Amino acid sequence: MANFTNTVQGTVSEYSWERTTQVASTGALTTTSGRVVSGTLSNVRFATRAGSKTPGYRAIVKAGGTLPDLVLTYEKYVAPNDNQAILEYFSGNGQGWTRETRRMQRCNLYVPGVPAKPFTDSELGLRLIKKAKGNEWSLPVFLGELKETAGMVTKSAVHLTQMVLALRKGNISGFFRMFHPSAKQPRERAARRAKAKFDQNFGRDPAKAVSGAWLEYQYGWKPFLKDVDDAFKLLSDMQDRSDFNISSVRTRLKREVIDSINSPTNLTSFAGISLGGSILTSWELSGSATWRFSIRELNTLGKLGLINPLSVAYNLATLSFVADWFIPIGSYIDALDVPMRFSHVGGTYGYKATGTVVYSGLRPSQAGWTLTSHNLQTSNRVYVQRRPMTGLPTPKLADLSFKADLGLQRAVSATALLSQTVRNVFKMKPPAQPARGRSFRVSVSEPGVLY
Repeated sequence: MANFTNTVQGTVSEYSWERTTQVASTGALTTTSGRVVSGTLSNVRFATRAGSKTPGYRAIVKAGGTLPDLVLTYEKYVAPNDNQAILEYFSGNGQGWTRETRRMQRCNLYVPGVPAKPFTDSELGLRLIKKAKGNEWSLPVFLGELKETAGMVTKSAVHLTQMVLALRKGNISGFFRMFHPSAKQPRERAARRAKAKFDQNFGRDPAKAVSGAWLEYQYGWKPFLKDVDDAFKLLSDMQDRSDFNISSVRTRLKREVIDSINSPTNLTSFAGISLGGSILTSWELSGSATWRFSIRELNTLGKLGLINPLSVAYNLATLSFVADWFIPIGSYIDALDVPMRFSHVGGTYGYKATGTVVYSGLRPSQAGWTLTSHNLQTSNRVYVQRRPMTGLPTPKLADLSFKADLGLQRAVSATALLSQTVRNVFKMKPPAQPARGRSFRVSVSEPGVLY
């Protein structure tokens, strides 16, 4: 495989000038003119590409084969090649005056440096692993939280039936007690009011009272239906996706960055005259990754959460969700079973940066000069890098960033829960549990209220 490179040069910068001088005592005019050509190439266009060629590339693609994962670097910069500008100078006194005009045909422009890649391989790797694992249902976590040992579908169906029977018997308190563990139970005062209202309606029209309560408190029984749906998704995924096949997943992260350069006197130069002003570069950054893998024998057990006990223990631990607000430790632990479930076949990491440069507020910094007009348009730079993925995309804990942009409500809630836990530890009491359900998932629907 031969390396290749391609470069397109720009053109030299140049400008023409005309100077007129008048001597006041005689009134004589003297006009001179000329043209200045710089030996420095103007940054009009360049393109470089470095990497390796794949023999038989077209034949491999036509046959539906897999291309090798090769290193590739590509850079391109494009600016207008007719950067015209007119600058004028005037100076006069009692002895005479001088006027000069410079017309720029081409000039050197600012070429922005490419920003450092803001995405780590670990960030991309975690997203790839999540896609590779597909629909998952952690059986140990489910059983650990709901204290169940039988099949989820049957248990959920029986439970829903019991909830309906409790309402039909006029026992709304029993109906409340059978809510899904992830649901918020009505507070004592609200429960008393609800019971009084239900009992009154039940005496008038039992069927209407039962149906009304069932719809009003649907958050108490709908999670059971989701448990059933999750189980069927898992079974469907396991049935449709045969083991030991080579599969691939892709992911992409995007970010926008703006760089600015300001200089009142020496930002750039036109026709040999220094100018001040601003340069604004708008960058669109994207990190991508593609992973090809084969599925190992233990993947089926992995889908049931049976081969990563650390993940199960972490998800069941009190206040693990609080830690995940600050750093995604849970995601790191979840990825520990990847070597047991997948074999690495190939893949690549990619980075692309596209920048647009705009000049603004240009003005000559040398006394007497004015910038009469210019047609300086935007210029663009593109940078692309691709490199092979040499192994499983398992994340490094050091790459997982600390989240400092927590909302105020989350920070207050987290601090309160952690403080309570610390006090209970010193008192030799078990830590207070947050609202039951999946303890590592909390949402805030109202200020100051945890669900």
